[in-house]
Amino acid sequence: MRDQLIEFKTAKLAKEKGFTEECYALWQKILIEGEKNDNIINEKGIYAAPTQSLLQRWLREEHGILVESLYSYSAIDYIPKIGKLNAYQDYNLFEEISCNTYELALEQGLIEALKLIK
Repeated sequence: MRDQLIEFKTAKLAKEKGFTEECYALWQKILIEGEKNDNIINEKGIYAAPTQSLLQRWLREEHGILVESLYSYSAIDYIPKIGKLNAYQDYNLFEEISCNTYELALEQGLIEALKLIK
């Protein structure tokens, strides 16, 4: 069993939000001839590719954001869940985001949590 690496788009968003932890894996955007590269943050298009659990931990420890993946018995699927650490704030459940695997729901939750960081 292996930890799941985050997807390229999640890695790119994490870098934009300040994720700078050392990782053993990297994503590199390969430019196709004629493709615009306006949205590449660094000149080589290389981004750290942490595992989902490392990014989940970073969100929790650095930003106080909890991210989980819950099994939804009604939909027989998984849904992402986001909340604030040490707060009496209800979790945001994304019922409209229904995923057939735990990892996919966690990835969607990580993306939504990153969007909360200003």
